[in-house]
Amino acid sequence: MESARTTVTERPAADLGYLAEGGHAGLAAAVVIVRELAGSRSLGLEDALATVLSHEDSWHYWRENPDACVRALDVLR
Repeated sequence: MESARTTVTERPAADLGYLAEGGHAGLAAAVVIVRELAGSRSLGLEDALATVLSHEDSWHYWRENPDACVRALDVLR
């Protein structure tokens, strides 16, 4: 995650899009990184997930499968 975090610019959902191929672990990592960048107290899990899923090109599977997203977030709770 550290190397992924260092590549993030002002467009975290786009920059972390390659993690979409990592399954639940990739989604969870992207959510954690987005939360850390924003400050975990200021951005909840659901809001971080929404930020990650906002990138149209990378996260389409996850947007189409909300149950899979819930399972990925359960790991972080």
